[in-house]
Amino acid sequence: MSHWRLWLGPDFLDALIQESLRIVHKSGVLKGGHLKRVSVDTTVQPKNVKFPTDANLLYTAIVQLGALARSAGIKLRQSYVQVAKRAQIMAQRYDHAKQYKLHRRQVKFLKTRLGRLIRDIKRKTAHEPALQEALAVSLVKEQTIKTQALNKTAPHKRYSWAAPETECIGKGKPYKPYEFGVKATITTTNARIKAGMFVVHANALHGNPFDGHMLGKVLSETQALNVVAPTHAYVDKGHKGHKQNRFTFDPEIRQPTRPPWRVFMSGQKALKPHVQKKLRRRSAIEPVIRHMKQEHRMGRNFLKDQTGDRFNI
Repeated sequence: MSHWRLWLGPDFLDALIQESLRIVHKSGVLKGGHLKRVSVDTTVQPKNVKFPTDANLLYTAIVQLGALARSAGIKLRQSYVQVAKRAQIMAQRYDHAKQYKLHRRQVKFLKTRLGRLIRDIKRKTAHEPALQEALAVSLVKEQTIKTQALNKTAPHKRYSWAAPETECIGKGKPYKPYEFGVKATITTTNARIKAGMFVVHANALHGNPFDGHMLGKVLSETQALNVVAPTHAYVDKGHKGHKQNRFTFDPEIRQPTRPPWRVFMSGQKALKPHVQKKLRRRSAIEPVIRHMKQEHRMGRNFLKDQTGDRFNI
């Protein structure tokens, strides 16, 4: 799966899940009625990257750009690797000691040296279009890392040199306020089954979208994957504003329509007792996600690119 994932393609993943559910259906453990009531939740799948501080990113950029220049046959005026290594170490020490003024001075030192490297390479490749084209992508990465250093409001930040798809996702947890990876959506059965709960849909959501905006797409993919359309979906308060229970105007048939499923959110009042009972079952999806992270390789993703994110989930 790690080596041949690009050759297999994304359709192979759907076939794997469909075949697993077909076997469970054939054994009689899972019935079609179990797929009509589902629980949906999102989590973060961390990427295998180092914590992205400004000093670490700038030092990595200096080392990588020097290596690329040597492989391209460009003789640099100075590589700055030794002085950059010391500046990175001192920046970490000052940050740990809460001496932030000295810490920013070291980061600014690294930022200046990276700018010198970029300008030196641009001067020496000014009359060589082939080299310019070969180094264009790397120079854009270097410029992005240089621009975002010491700038909290910089748009389109980069959190890893080797994994540009890495995103910073705030979870609000006191022990882990930020996680660096990709958002993942998990859909499980809601009914009590002797064999346990089954994951009927899983996918990666790139771009860190709002949970409520992606709920309709997730339920549509679940319907296409399992053939049986879910009629009831149970979600947490992070899906507020999903607008799945409202009538919207369909321009094709020129009539107001509503999706075939109803969405019930945690904390919702004035529900019938049997609906409230099933809504309380929504929290059973949390230990399922925990098991997937602890025991089924979703705790850290070692696969590359966005396709690797989806394959690992």
